[in-house]
Amino acid sequence: MPAGQVVERGADDLAAWTFSRSDSAPHLSGDRPAEFERDLRALLRRISPDGRFAEHLAATRGMIWRPPRREG
Repeated sequence: MPAGQVVERGADDLAAWTFSRSDSAPHLSGDRPAEFERDLRALLRRISPDGRFAEHLAATRGMIWRPPRREG
């Protein structure tokens, strides 16, 4: 699929993306997911006080698999 576009993301988008990843899902922050999110948002504010971030979209490959036909 085509790539190369640059899209703008906000802090809410980045927080949601972070929590959607299996290696940083909310259950991995134990009994403190709210503290993790607070710290994440504070870091994002330090990086970009206006809350705007740019993402360069990478290419995505789509693959379709079909089982072999049965003879018979």
